[in-house]
Amino acid sequence: MVNIIRTAITSGILTLIIFSAGILFGVEMQKNRINEIKNDYKEMQISWNDIQLQSDIIQENLKTNNEKFCENMINENLRFGDDIYERGKKIATYEKRNDFETNLYVEKREYNLLRLQFWINSISIKEMCNNSDYINVVYLYKDNVTTTKKVEQDKISELLFNIKQEYGKNIMLIPLATDLNLTSVNAMMNKYNITEFPTILFNENITISKVIPKNEIEEIINEQLLASH
Repeated sequence: MVNIIRTAITSGILTLIIFSAGILFGVEMQKNRINEIKNDYKEMQISWNDIQLQSDIIQENLKTNNEKFCENMINENLRFGDDIYERGKKIATYEKRNDFETNLYVEKREYNLLRLQFWINSISIKEMCNNSDYINVVYLYKDNVTTTKKVEQDKISELLFNIKQEYGKNIMLIPLATDLNLTSVNAMMNKYNITEFPTILFNENITISKVIPKNEIEEIINEQLLASH
């Protein structure tokens, strides 16, 4: 009887140790993911500051109609947008496998501001440069939604991503969450009279607030690209 009790206690202790080790490992993994996201954000801030300085240089050179500077700025802004998009997907991946419910709210707000800055910069370049043969496609969605709504939003997001792969640098794809308590984002929504979500905003002049087929989206994009020439 004593041996049985000892065995049970030993097994219980081992189970507790293994369980505790698993929790500690999981917590440490979450910390590493958060730190990686924070490091990504710092890198993006440096990239953004670099682009802003380039923008100042371009505005000076536009006085002499320097198209080469415009071309460089467009390419750098496109690279910056692609980086933001990929790093944003990383946050989404971390959130899906977040077993310990670590709060990514602050990190998502930071990245959302970078996306907004990218959008504003894309608008400015189009206004400054005659050789900007691209259109802005802004996908405005809510971060905190029901499961049904999230499925709908994910479908639209995937559809736009696939279109972006086809059109490449002719599209600046900018996903933007609208419910992260950012006054600058609210100001942009008010500016373009956007009240329904999800909404796709094409080139700051066409809004679609319903699910439409891929061919209809491409038709709008092609018309906007043609008008930009």
